[in-house]
Amino acid sequence: MTLKRSLRGAFFCIVMPLSRLAFLGYEGTHFLSRPTEINSIVVGMKAVIAVVVLLAGSSYGFAYQDQAASPSPTPTPPPTATPSPSRKGFVPGTNRIRISSGVADNLIRHKVDPVYPQEARENHITGDVVLKAIIDRQGNITNVEVVRGDPILVESAVKAVKKWKYRPYILNGEAIEAETTVKIQYHM
Repeated sequence: MTLKRSLRGAFFCIVMPLSRLAFLGYEGTHFLSRPTEINSIVVGMKAVIAVVVLLAGSSYGFAYQDQAASPSPTPTPPPTATPSPSRKGFVPGTNRIRISSGVADNLIRHKVDPVYPQEARENHITGDVVLKAIIDRQGNITNVEVVRGDPILVESAVKAVKKWKYRPYILNGEAIEAETTVKIQYHM
């Protein structure tokens, strides 16, 4: 039984009824009229809480003391650098890994700023354009797909991102294709 469960059980079985008596002022069928009776109930509640906490804490400590003292029957193997069979982080059906935009930002070697379209300026169109980009093994953008954004702003964002250059993403000492999202902000 865990410490949390034992404390919760003791609280609801012992402490709650006693605290109800103390606050309502009733014990069975007669009214508690003297403050000494209420004080004795409160003192009793504190004693019960202290005993429950001590017992639960000691049993909790002893349980973990035994685990710490006994030697592990089998040593845990050191972590390996090879990807797991589940290919966590890889895009399903491909040999590319999905990386965060923060990681991709740190790999940028050359960044071309997008041109704010004149039509968007005249119509006071602002906002963000979010793109999904594929970075090949040499660090070039090979594919750009629009995730969301104003159609007037999308064209200039795609043109700019296609010119970006990245350092290759290295996994286990080998360059690998990466997929990331790019957010271009258009604000006046």
